[in-house]
Amino acid sequence: MFFTDFHSELIHTIKELLDTENNESSAIIIAPQRGNTLNVFLEKCKGIFEINFIFSGKKLNEKMKQLELEENYNLNSDFLHFLELKIKNK
Repeated sequence: MFFTDFHSELIHTIKELLDTENNESSAIIIAPQRGNTLNVFLEKCKGIFEINFIFSGKKLNEKMKQLELEENYNLNSDFLHFLELKIKNK
């Protein structure tokens, strides 16, 4: 995710590895935000994949509260986002 020059190749590779005929497979992405690189990657994925945030809701809120209590809290560099990518139905 961090090397934006290779986002297109990564998207192509993920798409090739997924079962596009049955639409039953998905890719799990685990990545920190690291500046804006994850958002840039997800923006490029929008027309190709359905994007689901796996680690969200109540669990996310609990983790956020825990992180805020820690002394060296820095959401942008350390927090891992768990995402599921599925091929969009056409």
